[in-house]
Amino acid sequence: MTEGDIQLKQAIEDAFRWDPKVNAAKVEVHVDQGAVSLRGVVDNYAQVWAAEDAAKRVGGFHTVTQELRVKPFLDPSRTDAEIAIEAQLSLASDARVPTSVTASVQQGQINLQGRVTSEYQRNAAERDMRGLEGVVGVFNAITIVPEAG
Repeated sequence: MTEGDIQLKQAIEDAFRWDPKVNAAKVEVHVDQGAVSLRGVVDNYAQVWAAEDAAKRVGGFHTVTQELRVKPFLDPSRTDAEIAIEAQLSLASDARVPTSVTASVQQGQINLQGRVTSEYQRNAAERDMRGLEGVVGVFNAITIVPEAG
């Protein structure tokens, strides 16, 4: 590991300690020639994104890959049906997301489908899923179909 890799690893680990959304004890940082890998097991899907976002705020890297797994801590017994209901309610309450977007759930993995007119709407739907308890991942299969204009 080069001196630059050591400094980058330390900077990312420091960023994790300062970010209350990241459980620094559960995320390992590996750096090899400026390529950052995040590994570990976190309590929820929101922590996956928080760790990746915190690492990207540091800068000085070539790539960031995250190999974080979600193992729900609070309520691992949530059913897919319960998660699906909460996902649909979350989508329906977000004015940025059109009613054409739907969510299905299998083993805690949410599959988003439908059509939107912008990347902003597609990203909003995915962000709505991040904080839902019991979610282990999101597959965003929403299609962008620009309005004819």
